[in-house]
Amino acid sequence: MATKDKSMKAPNWDHLLRSSLLGNDDAEFTKKFFTFRQKGGDLFFRTWQKIFLLFIKIPSYDRFLKVSWTEIVDVIAAQISESHKVTREHPRKDPMLLPVGVDGSFKLNLKFSQQPCTVLTTKKRVAFAKKNCHPEDDILILGDDDYVSIYLARAGFKNITVLDIDENVLESIQLAAKAEGFQVETHLQDFSHPMPEGLQKDYKLAFMDPFYSQEGVQMFLGAASKLTEKSKDPLIFLSVHLLSLFQDGLKKVDKVFQKQGFKPQAFMRSFNTYPIPKSTARVLFVERSVLG
Repeated sequence: MATKDKSMKAPNWDHLLRSSLLGNDDAEFTKKFFTFRQKGGDLFFRTWQKIFLLFIKIPSYDRFLKVSWTEIVDVIAAQISESHKVTREHPRKDPMLLPVGVDGSFKLNLKFSQQPCTVLTTKKRVAFAKKNCHPEDDILILGDDDYVSIYLARAGFKNITVLDIDENVLESIQLAAKAEGFQVETHLQDFSHPMPEGLQKDYKLAFMDPFYSQEGVQMFLGAASKLTEKSKDPLIFLSVHLLSLFQDGLKKVDKVFQKQGFKPQAFMRSFNTYPIPKSTARVLFVERSVLG
């Protein structure tokens, strides 16, 4: 979460890792994790990478080829621990853990690196908006395969603007809004291109959930910076798994904020949850099995 007037630094790698592992109350898991973490010789590492990429065919995951063994193990172990925390708090078949969507389906668009979050996460984002905004405030959403706009409209928010690169997402939003009698402003936009001049408003809040890389964060924050030029004090809600930026990206994330004129105000650990695609689940199962 960031504004243009308050500032704090991003947590470091070790702090994030240990905070994530706190979500797993299995002491034996943590012990085996640190043992497994130390096994990564070069041959073992390259073999594991090939297994990982064999199961996962998501373009943005190619960055796993450019990082160290310990970084890969840390990220996956953190995901296991955070998932453990969620499933401990919610029954396995809890509808709140289903993928969000206007038609209830799980749509993973590899072309645009999309992965819809859970219903629980979208409702938490709406609760955040209700706490920090008035229903008449302008709210900006950059990328909305999580359909935050529809849930915001259902909660009584009136002035919602959505920009997305995916025509199908925008069409789904408009169909749902029309069916339920809401008004949601939508625009087709590639965030790697210049932002249109006519969309700057006095936005109170901007949501974004970019693909998890330094480039993704920089691209979305750049778009937000341009679109909030006329905003008095915009609150930026950036959803990103900081460990997934890996150590190099994490070290640079503060500079990315500074470059776009935003200053981190708070970091909320484990705020978002996502249904795990089958291919990713296979990799997590392998590592979970190794870790006992």
